[in-house]
Amino acid sequence: MGVEHRCYLIPKPGTFRPRPDTALALVAALRDDGWVLAPDHAALAKLSFASSTLYKRARRHGYFTRTVGQRASFTAPLAELLANFAERDLMVVWPVESLGVSGLRYPLEPLPFDDPADAAECYYEFQLHFGRDLIYHTSEGIDPFEPPPTCDRGHPVTFEPESDFDPFFASRLAARCPKCGSEFDPSQLVATGRDGWTGGRREVQGGAAYRFAIVIDCGKFFGPRPLRFHPRLRRLVEQVLGVETYEVPDFY
Repeated sequence: MGVEHRCYLIPKPGTFRPRPDTALALVAALRDDGWVLAPDHAALAKLSFASSTLYKRARRHGYFTRTVGQRASFTAPLAELLANFAERDLMVVWPVESLGVSGLRYPLEPLPFDDPADAAECYYEFQLHFGRDLIYHTSEGIDPFEPPPTCDRGHPVTFEPESDFDPFFASRLAARCPKCGSEFDPSQLVATGRDGWTGGRREVQGGAAYRFAIVIDCGKFFGPRPLRFHPRLRRLVEQVLGVETYEVPDFY
């Protein structure tokens, strides 16, 4: 038990989802720049992938995947996965059990430790979230939109995933209204919440509602200082995707 921390990097607008070829190009850039491990990386043999039963699937490729309705993790070549799930929910996860052993760049700043020796203990997950509709994340620190979101014609767009086995643990907002077919964009809505570091009130335009996001799940290893995405990583993501992004930190 205890407080855990995630950081979300969300494209503008939240309705953006990269095509499979663009997502594949992003992963290639992330690998080349040292943010995630490639399938043939020597560090894979040094990581145990034993911290979670989900991790064992990552031993071969460096990542595992999850989707709605399936409790266990699974994997396949990334190009195949992205093509097969192009219009479906998908989470791709690179587990990093030891930053020091992996040799990767840490995706956030500042480093959550002062002694370089502590890099061996630093762990996190580097996640890519893909939504068929808008993944609608709320928490104790991110309130739901008020009033509840509707399309331009006033129809409700919030719904729950079709299975209790949802790796995102989130409601959904329909990308197209199920009644009238109009597109829904949450970019101009404002979510209120609380700053996990100061306890102060905050407002987030667009909230944590997205069809695509990069999420760093720090677990309990996040240190005493507020974290933000490393500028080098954020620039790379924006350059490859051709969009601007915004950050949403959260505690759970």
